[in-house]
Amino acid sequence: MTSSTGDPSPTEPTSETSATSETSDTSGPPPECRSDSDCDGFCEYCVEGECYDAVGCCGVVAGPQGELELRCQGYGCEYYDDCSDGEVCEEPGGCVLIEAIPLCERLPLTLSELPLQGQAEALALVDLDGDAARDLVVVLPDAGQVEVLLGDGLGGFAPGEVFPTGMFEGTQRLAVADFDGDGSQDLAVSQVPLAELSLLFGQDGVFAAPVADSAGNGPLQLWSGDFDGDGAPDLLSRGDDPDMRIALRLGDGMGGLGEPFGAVNLGTAKFTAAVGLAAGDPAELDLLLTDWNGPQVNVFEFAAGVGLEQVEALQAPGLVALDSLVAGDVDGDGQVDLIGHRETQGHELLTIWSLKQPRPDLRVEGAVVLGTVGDVDGDGAGDLVTGAPAAMRVIFVAGGEGPCVQSHPLADDPTPELLAAGDVDGDGRADVIAAAPGQASVALLRSGP
Repeated sequence: MTSSTGDPSPTEPTSETSATSETSDTSGPPPECRSDSDCDGFCEYCVEGECYDAVGCCGVVAGPQGELELRCQGYGCEYYDDCSDGEVCEEPGGCVLIEAIPLCERLPLTLSELPLQGQAEALALVDLDGDAARDLVVVLPDAGQVEVLLGDGLGGFAPGEVFPTGMFEGTQRLAVADFDGDGSQDLAVSQVPLAELSLLFGQDGVFAAPVADSAGNGPLQLWSGDFDGDGAPDLLSRGDDPDMRIALRLGDGMGGLGEPFGAVNLGTAKFTAAVGLAAGDPAELDLLLTDWNGPQVNVFEFAAGVGLEQVEALQAPGLVALDSLVAGDVDGDGQVDLIGHRETQGHELLTIWSLKQPRPDLRVEGAVVLGTVGDVDGDGAGDLVTGAPAAMRVIFVAGGEGPCVQSHPLADDPTPELLAAGDVDGDGRADVIAAAPGQASVALLRSGP
């Protein structure tokens, strides 16, 4: 009989042979393995008593949270960008999942509800009547109205008063600014998919009949601000019209808006957008567009006679593009930071650019809907106000013992996507308004008495 290798089968050892074996020299460490099953890795194999990685061998294993994921053996890392999105390179050269930032309670917040006269589609928290107290304005598209709830500066709001917009149904957006220069805030309400625009000129929180105009495209997002540095508010919209994705109408300071400018050399822009002071000129707002090429923000500035053109691109390590973006000072240095969100392999990641440099990603447990930035705990650094299923969450980036998340359950199941922050009770800390599209009420969370 022969073995599978073709060599003669060994005979049973004699007692003399056995004795010799037992007394032979056995000094030195024992072998690490005798077979592949003795090795720890799912792709390791045993060679002459040592375990080796099978480079490139992949298998499905349990991840840090028990989830199944594909892992490949034999590939290490030296730098952050050697790892997948949501992972970080740690000693001894392996990629590990970023630890989620913990839950916390920086300060108690009191929840109350404000009823509305219709279903909300957009909202803003701003002083409309010039008394230095924040007021609430809400777009009610099914009723063709906006509702104004004047704040008393102590956390209370008067019953709402409605004003017609001249537009019904559809997706509607809101921007607030003093377009006619009379010292009172005015309203711009747009409608999708049409490029309709209604301008409601205000005086101490009371609004005249709407003036019909055009936004230049069907706005999915709408902003007001000074984009050309002349001191007059302009109107910027982002739509899905391939011929006019971006439309900037310059204001004349007297209620008029010029013909729309577009944006040039959009390249691989993903068209998730925000506005903020990112390029360095404090007199001009910038347009911030995400990009399909990973976590990247393209910064556009207005160029006279041309429109908005890209002036720089801010990049961060990773492959997955951002799906939402906000701007605000979240580290308390007095400079505008950019905060982007992306989801990859089931992980919710926040990428923050401070002084135009990317910081290490933050990972948050559970879904994240970016809303706005407001100083909820009053420490001088802005905090991220976000939505989650049946909850409003504040993500504190600075202060305390490090980043953490404070969550507040809301009565209804929908995710609050309409979020605003501002001090409504005069305690120096930002309070939060939260609602889901289609709800006939808003939640007010405040820290004051």
